[in-house]
Amino acid sequence: MYTIALPPNSNLIVKANDKVVADATTVVLHDTAAVAAKVTASNTGANVMLAKLIEDKQVWEINAYKASNDQLYALLQRCFEFYVDMTVNRDVASEYRGAVNATLKDQGYRLSDSAHMITKIVKCIFGADRRRVSAYSIALRAAFAAKVSAKDLPAYIREQGGVEELRLSQSPNAMTPKRKAEAAVQTIANSVLGSVKMKGISTQLDAAKMGCQHVLIVTQEADGAFTINALVSASSAVNAALAAFHTQQKPKAEAKAAEQRITIASVKRNQLIDEAAAVAVPQ
Repeated sequence: MYTIALPPNSNLIVKANDKVVADATTVVLHDTAAVAAKVTASNTGANVMLAKLIEDKQVWEINAYKASNDQLYALLQRCFEFYVDMTVNRDVASEYRGAVNATLKDQGYRLSDSAHMITKIVKCIFGADRRRVSAYSIALRAAFAAKVSAKDLPAYIREQGGVEELRLSQSPNAMTPKRKAEAAVQTIANSVLGSVKMKGISTQLDAAKMGCQHVLIVTQEADGAFTINALVSASSAVNAALAAFHTQQKPKAEAKAAEQRITIASVKRNQLIDEAAAVAVPQ
């Protein structure tokens, strides 16, 4: 197990594409510097190469990934504005609807007449990838239902955790990590695997968080014991662990539900057999 300590109160600012990148970017770059410092400690060729890869990967996360999402949200914003214009002006709606249908026909795509106009617009722009078209359409329809303006759409998508989180939040059969965590809290409410009280842990606790969940990082030993390595109280880590627990328990819950359905069906069948036999027996 390795622990990387970030330098406190650092004010590093770098330039990317002639623009100043700070705030969250600065934190990531601090992390990069710390990791790179660890890796290059021995100053071997391989370590230098790894340090460079780590640095380049972080730069990619800061610039390329963020830029990619920004460009996507800008495209979705224009699709959304196209649709919103159709909802406020009848003449515009007729013209735009004809253009959308003509474009779909030229592209060789067939959508049912009942398909939502937002789906048709997204299909025109993003093409044959059905899953992507579905996700973007659901996200835009959710924004419209929430009365989000076209100007505020990118901020709204970010606030909701991105397109995929927004899509999942609108699906009755899908669960976002947040909903999984909430469900897991209910599942473990009466579940106790054991109890531990140690001075090393107690000194790290915030007394005001009594009753709250925490995450213990443990290492399994050969004799079946667990060595406690760290205590994590950050809500993001706790929610991630709860969501993972929910996913892990899902097959067991489904199997138990299936067994219950079989049991209920068996009981009902036996009742029907008993009732039929009672009717058949002469009084």
